[in-house]
Order: sequence, then C-alpha cells, then structure tokens
Amino acid sequence: MRGWIVILIFCLCMFLALGSVIAWPFYLQHQRHIRGVDAAELGAELAFSEDKYQAATGHYTPDFTQLGKVMDRELPCPVEENGTKLVCSDYTYQLVAGNRLVALHKKSSAKFVFELDTGIVDCSQAPNKGENVYVCSSLE
Repeated sequence: MRGWIVILIFCLCMFLALGSVIAWPFYLQHQRHIRGVDAAELGAELAFSEDKYQAATGHYTPDFTQLGKVMDRELPCPVEENGTKLVCSDYTYQLVAGNRLVALHKKSSAKFVFELDTGIVDCSQAPNKGENVYVCSSLE
C-alpha cells in the first residue's frame, strides 16, 4: 500500500511539472502583451497631451515636465535627462525629430512610434509584428 501512494504522489508531481512547462510560455507571452498594451496606451495619452500642448503654445515640447502640466493626471513614470525622457518599467518615451513620440522597450527591439502630426501609430519595427499590430489596432 505504501508503494502505491508514493507512485501516486510521483505521478501527481510529474503532471503538475508538465502542466507548468506547457503553461509558462503562454503566461510570459500574455505578460508581454499586457505590458505592450499599457505602453501603447500611455504613448497614446502622451501623444494626445502633446497635441493639447501644441494647440496651446504652437509647438510640441520634448520636455515631459512641461507636458505633465497639460495632462489630466500626473506623469506615471520618472522623468530623466533634463525632462526629455520618460522612463517607465519596460518602456522609455522620448520625442524625436519629425514630431514623433517613440516608445522603446528597454530589453528588446520592440518600438512604438506615434506620429504626432498625422496621429498614426507605427508598430512595424516591433519584433513580434502580429502581437504588436493587435496592440496598435486596439488604439484606433
């Protein structure tokens, strides 16, 4: 009887281990997707605030401390490099030449580009185009 219980516990542990091995990549993919959605939504909010700032002053600002004054809430992440870079947990936001707000992932090559003049979100330079295009389509 004792050997039967040991075999049963061993089989249960193997079943749990196999389930974990199968589920873990899906969990990580889901986490990346959620973080991408959050980054894209914050980028859209920053782009909208840039538009409000431009309507009030006649030009866009690379200074996120100035941009924080026209936002409907406080900046969610710390500002670095004299106010020109917003650094969040996974993404860094910066206004670059051509009136483009760029959200760069810190560890991968994922990138969202918000064209401020046209209102277009470009996800073409993301490593997993299918997933990130879905993220961008949720902003439209």
